[in-house]
Amino acid sequence: MKSSIEKLPKSEVKISITVPADDFEKYHARGLKKIQEMVAIDGFRKGSAPEEIIVKNYGEMIILEEMANLCLADAYPEALKEHKVLPLVEPQVMITKLAKGNPFEASITIATLPEVKLADYKKIAKENAKDSDNEKGEEIADTEVDEVLKELQKGRATSTHTHDHEGHDHHDHDHAHEGHDHNHDHSHDEKKEDAPLPELNDEFAKSFGDEFKSLDDLKNKVRTNLVLEKKQKASDKRRTAIMEKVVAESSAELSDVIVESELNRMVAQMKGDIGRFGGTWEDYLKHAQKTESDLRSDWRKDAERRALSQLVLNEISKKENLKPTEEEIDVELIRIKASFPDADESRARDYLYQALMNEKVLKYLEETK
Repeated sequence: MKSSIEKLPKSEVKISITVPADDFEKYHARGLKKIQEMVAIDGFRKGSAPEEIIVKNYGEMIILEEMANLCLADAYPEALKEHKVLPLVEPQVMITKLAKGNPFEASITIATLPEVKLADYKKIAKENAKDSDNEKGEEIADTEVDEVLKELQKGRATSTHTHDHEGHDHHDHDHAHEGHDHNHDHSHDEKKEDAPLPELNDEFAKSFGDEFKSLDDLKNKVRTNLVLEKKQKASDKRRTAIMEKVVAESSAELSDVIVESELNRMVAQMKGDIGRFGGTWEDYLKHAQKTESDLRSDWRKDAERRALSQLVLNEISKKENLKPTEEEIDVELIRIKASFPDADESRARDYLYQALMNEKVLKYLEETK
């Protein structure tokens, strides 16, 4: 077998294969046997019809096509190995020459992972680190703590007030819904708003659990949570800023296969979100006055950006050797199985590998100084 490779636009390649006539003829016996087992001819048991009868009834091409299938099953993986090509999906095969006593020729078009031209991600990460050095995300003003405590007071006041009035209000509530007058009585809501706030003291703090022995304990916990929240927001902001710059300065020829795959994920996610809120995809499309094809067209640019972003993350992962361990995947898999017992383990592992790898890359970029 001889093969050659040609680069095509959008990260596709075309491999041309030529198998000499003598080598192609070696598939004749196996091809004939498979056809004999497939066809039904009167007067012959299945698998025993002679070649000349098969050719007379179905033509010579039926055997040649089966020989071509068998030949490609051997030649295709050999060509992939020779040219070091990793296909993303099933290839498009075109048989260009198929005749008895002649060489067999075919061309195979394959979508591959594109070559990513990476931006200087370390430089971008360092520049962003300088910008974030002056951020005071850990500083929490007393007023911020007071605001949270006020919300806790309101929550307790409303909860206590509702509990205290349950017996009194229950009959009136049912009665209003049994009759024909459905005008809403706001007096109960006003009572909730006007409910006295519990005093901010040690007893109030203790009502939130045994870990709180005093009001100061509660204040410290609130402050700690606010610090963590601010740190997380600052981290997310920094990661987003870095990735936006890295992706903007990186490039890759995205194949239609990659973009369509990302669009499929986006549509599936949207359908899932709508379903969780009790809606239907059909109603959503009707409300939006669009078809699914319209949405896919609208989302295409975003899908291209997302696809490039993932390719950039993959490339940085390879360059910096940032990959999750089997142990890390196992730990997260236990959590997924606890929430989704019927989850497919193989797909869950693939998802976790990608998610954990992305997290490692983003953490690496965020911490690059």
